Parts: sequence; structure tokens; C-alpha cells
Amino acid sequence: YLLKPYTIMFGQTVAPPATYEGKLIKFGSCTKKYKGKDDYIPGCPPHPEDVLAFFATLLPSNKTYEYFVD
Repeated sequence: YLLKPYTIMFGQTVAPPATYEGKLIKFGSCTKKYKGKDDYIPGCPPHPEDVLAFFATLLPSNKTYEYFVD
């Protein structure tokens, strides 16, 4: 349910969808060329801690969540 209003875009051969519901999340350096006010996570590939930190910003602010990365 957390990602319902989002469309995720990643990969070298991907292009933004013509239409999508909610916001677009662009993963990785290959998607940077598509400009817009969408969310972008840099890296090739994005570092796991950066991905987790981004998704933590989507969680309700009234709850505390912890995550661990090896």
C-alpha cells in the first residue's frame, strides 16, 4: 500500500510512461536524463542505504521505523 500512488522507473532502456498515476520515482543514473519534478535516487546502481533512506521519507511521520543494512 505504501507505493500505490507511485510509478517506479529504472534501467538503461526505459522511458517515462506517457501517463501515470501519482508521482514518478526515477532509480539510477540512467534515468537522470528525464527531467521533471519527479523523485530521483542517484547511483549506478543506487546504494541500498540511499534507497532505504528515500523510502523512509514516504512513511507516516507519526511512527518510528528502523532498518539495518549489512
